[in-house]
Amino acid sequence: MLFVALNRIALVAAVSLTSLSQVAAAATPLERVKEGKAVVVDVRETSETQKAPGMVPTSKIKPNSPELKDLLAKISKDQIVYAYCAGGVRSGKFVEMLLQKGYKAQNLGGISDVSQAGFTMVIPK
Repeated sequence: MLFVALNRIALVAAVSLTSLSQVAAAATPLERVKEGKAVVVDVRETSETQKAPGMVPTSKIKPNSPELKDLLAKISKDQIVYAYCAGGVRSGKFVEMLLQKGYKAQNLGGISDVSQAGFTMVIPK
C-alpha cells in the first residue's frame, strides 16, 4: 500500500513539474516579437507618439487612419498582433476588430503595461 501511495505522489509531482515547465517555456510578447512571430501596433495618434515616453521602435502606427487596410494586408494571420495605446481602451477596441477579422490579437494595454512587459520605448525623430 505504501508503494502505491508513493507512486501516486511521484506521479502528481511529475505532472506538476511538467505543467510548471510548460508555463515557464511559454514565450512572452517581447520574445514573440523578437522571433518574428508577432507584431506590435500602436493605436495612438501620431502626435501622441512624438512625446515621452514615445513608442515601441518596431511598432506599426496609425491603425485608425486610412492606411489600416495596407497595414492589415502586411500582417500574416499566422502572426500575433499585440496592440497598445495610452491607456488600453483604444487598443482593446482594435483587438476586438482584429479578432472578428480572423487575426490572432492581444491587447497589451497602456504605455505603462508595455514598458512593464519589457518593451523599449523611444521618441521617433
